[in-house]
Amino acid sequence: MENKNINCFIFDSISSELLKLVSNFDQENIAQSWPVGSWRGELEKPGSFVSIAYHHSVIVGIALFSIDSFEENVDLYKICVSKENRRIKVGSVIFESVYLFLKSIGVSNIYLDVDVENCAAIAFYRSNNFKVLRY
Repeated sequence: MENKNINCFIFDSISSELLKLVSNFDQENIAQSWPVGSWRGELEKPGSFVSIAYHHSVIVGIALFSIDSFEENVDLYKICVSKENRRIKVGSVIFESVYLFLKSIGVSNIYLDVDVENCAAIAFYRSNNFKVLRY
């Protein structure tokens, strides 16, 4: 799969049907996944967004983030790529779409938590110029 065939869309709300697809994707691809109710609850909060990456109408990645309107910071809660599409820059395409969206609305700081044992995620974030603030 070539990155140019990936389309990312950012939503501040999604249909119940798409919500179920996102939750199922999460459960199939992340060890610490969320049930659909947790996704619904997060997306109902003001400032919450989901980015969905598609390759030929199939979801290949997701990201969930929330903008703090007072401090103009972002909490990146999760970014996930389907198991069969990892290590081919799909995560980078998703991250870039989120970053460009945030930049376009004037947000400059992105914060995230990652399990210290999740070496692949840590390597990904470091490759995208994140800095460790604390352990």
